[in-house]
Amino acid sequence: MKKDGNRKGLRKRPHRANADKAVLSMKLREIGDLIQRGKHAHGLSKADAVLASANLAQKEKSRVLAMVADSEFKRGRFEEAAQIQLRVASDTIDDPTLWLRAYIGEVRALLKTPNVDQAIMMANHAVAVAETKMADFDEQVRHAKQAVEEGGSVEVPPVPVRVSVVSTRMGYLFLQEGEPEAAEEFFNRAIESTKGGANKARQGLAKIALARGEFGKAINMASDAIRRGGY
Repeated sequence: MKKDGNRKGLRKRPHRANADKAVLSMKLREIGDLIQRGKHAHGLSKADAVLASANLAQKEKSRVLAMVADSEFKRGRFEEAAQIQLRVASDTIDDPTLWLRAYIGEVRALLKTPNVDQAIMMANHAVAVAETKMADFDEQVRHAKQAVEEGGSVEVPPVPVRVSVVSTRMGYLFLQEGEPEAAEEFFNRAIESTKGGANKARQGLAKIALARGEFGKAINMASDAIRRGGY
């Protein structure tokens, strides 16, 4: 703030950081819109311009690269999309949610290659990351509880994505690409990781059973999902 000798009070200087963030958000929306409309060359050109910015934070750089990967996927360049998403996953591993978006994009691209074995490996890795994050979160919560009891202050960490959610998302990727055996594995893993949730995983298992002609099992799984979900 700067004090004006001729006027009473203070005059505020503009907050440049917020303005820069707003401009960047606008550019990201524009890139995403161009890619969605199939104008890949134009969108990638704008993405390159943003990535060339010297003051671009790593998180924002990863968001732009994820859009580039989406563009490559839509153009049928699945191997390139998978490689970019792997890089994004590595760079955003400490972010609460961006890492999962990257792994989903990578597995989806690998399935289109197709490289099912590699896709299964990376999907399992994503679930393992979720398990580690949840274990770390639980440990932080235990320490926080102790700190509060001792009269100290604590910083509440963001709640990580549940293991059941990650497993279920991976299961549906395989189900959509005609890989029911792998999908079934991830759906079961989702159910095993939670005490009473994972109803979307149960719905996925019901779909698999129905496709196999296992009508009794399909009804039981669907009914279980309805009962547990309170639908």
